[in-house]
Amino acid sequence: MKSPEFLSWKVKADAGDSDAADKIKRYQVRAGEELFDINEDPYEWNNRANDPKLASIKAKLGKQLEAWMKASGDKGQQTEVEAYEY
Repeated sequence: MKSPEFLSWKVKADAGDSDAADKIKRYQVRAGEELFDINEDPYEWNNRANDPKLASIKAKLGKQLEAWMKASGDKGQQTEVEAYEY
């Protein structure tokens, strides 16, 4: 968040640019879950994680993620904290 690009978005957002403000928010506040249709939304602007129509796909992907995490020893947030401390 110290890059020239990010800082330029910050200046624009502070000046009232709603697009820049949205970009700033996307980088500073992340949703707990994200699900994107990368064919229809290749830049991942529309998070569909809470779309009830996609609940079965979300559940299937969640099981796949859980299996991958278990197989690779990924402990989720704990892994991130340990990596930062390392």
